Amino acid sequence: MIARRLDNLRLPPIRQHPANSRVWREWCFARVLFRNFRIRLLMVGVILAIGTTLFYFLDRETRGDVWLSLYSTWVLIFAQPPEALPRYSPPLMLLFFLVPVAGVLIVIETIVDFSLTLRDRPLLIADARRDSVLVEANVAAARSIVCATDDDLTNLEVALDARRLNPKVRVILRMFDQNMADKVSEGFNIRMAMSQTALSAPSFAMAAIDASIANTFVVDDELVVMQRWSVRSGGSLIGKTVGEVLADHRFGIVKRQPRDGHALLFPPPNTRLEEGDQLMAQGSFESLVRLRAQGLLLT
Repeated sequence: MIARRLDNLRLPPIRQHPANSRVWREWCFARVLFRNFRIRLLMVGVILAIGTTLFYFLDRETRGDVWLSLYSTWVLIFAQPPEALPRYSPPLMLLFFLVPVAGVLIVIETIVDFSLTLRDRPLLIADARRDSVLVEANVAAARSIVCATDDDLTNLEVALDARRLNPKVRVILRMFDQNMADKVSEGFNIRMAMSQTALSAPSFAMAAIDASIANTFVVDDELVVMQRWSVRSGGSLIGKTVGEVLADHRFGIVKRQPRDGHALLFPPPNTRLEEGDQLMAQGSFESLVRLRAQGLLLT
């Protein structure tokens, strides 16, 4: 249900950086290909150089012809002998046996790796603790980085490496211990360090206390809840405006669903509440406790 709602969200367009053009993306992908296959390209170059030299000086048919010697080596890499086995030259005979084996292995391995790279083109699967990976991910030009593995030390290491490469990058850091997360946030100037346990604990606790509480989070050590309210006949909310509810009870109306009409997020302060309205209200948990202690029937 949540995923379906997220799919329906209409977000404002994000201003694209000039470097995000198609040409730039293709150039970055080409650089990744070169980094991944540069060793194989070097091996092919060495084979071509050695083979061309041997054909140029030792082969009877290609002697003295550079391009023909280069072509003979090239087709030999793909296991296509350009001529019969040259028994008169042991070095060429060895070349005829070794080059096809090495060439086929290089070609097959390159095809497999290229297919995997093309499949994972939107992703970069690697160890982010290596500086080369962060450089390849273009962290130096990134606006933010999310470090959310299940290893706190790894998250911290990646965050510090990213900050070293880009001092202005916004770091979102996941840590298990909220106390440690607070210390890391202050000590290393990381803008946001969050503990998954600390984020989820209030929601679990409040859900067990009251089923009408839809969401819970902490703001500056103060517990904030979102609760479903119903405007009932004879209740204290009848006839009040959204602004009056905020002033009197310190609860903001996030969403209003009238009995006959469409739901509206963040209704105007002068919106007057009517019987049958379904509300989503947000305020501090202390305010909620105080309302219940005063005997005000809000839900």
